[in-house]
Amino acid sequence: MIRSAKIFKKSAFLVSSQVFVCLLLNRYLYCGSITLMTTTVLPVLVLADKYCIRPLCESCVQYMLQHIVESPDTNRALSWYQYAKISGYTQLQEETLRFILSNFHIVQNSPDWLMLNKSEVQEFLRSSDIVVESEYHLWKKLAEWFEHQDEVAVALKELLLSLIHISEPTRPLYISYAVFCLKK
Repeated sequence: MIRSAKIFKKSAFLVSSQVFVCLLLNRYLYCGSITLMTTTVLPVLVLADKYCIRPLCESCVQYMLQHIVESPDTNRALSWYQYAKISGYTQLQEETLRFILSNFHIVQNSPDWLMLNKSEVQEFLRSSDIVVESEYHLWKKLAEWFEHQDEVAVALKELLLSLIHISEPTRPLYISYAVFCLKK
């Protein structure tokens, strides 16, 4: 009984957030104005794309470009990057990628980090422009990401973890942690 109540609350939340986004879109269609927030701009953009409302699409993308830098708990650069990549918003894709690579420690603490797929994680780790707080912190966050994946093969773990190079001064301190991640 308790479990079904939790499911109901989650589905009620999803429905209420979808209704909210639809109300925002209706307000734009009838009044010509809309209030965007980092949490609602992507769903609004998706709907604006779906219904070919170009001025609203441009407004959403401009909003996103101006709000890429947000606190870690509200930062949506990863999901914005994913959508820009599949939708062809080149400038948004480039700017979000630049932010992601320059502020990887912020991105790893964002709500979207655990939802990335393996090819995106691999893409970021392979980039020579990635800036990390520390290799150890990167190892820990990658291990956390592994735990949230359905099935992560040992070969994939080895591939992704091999892309992280621990510098010599920190190597003796954290090498046992790295070995632990590989065996997990």
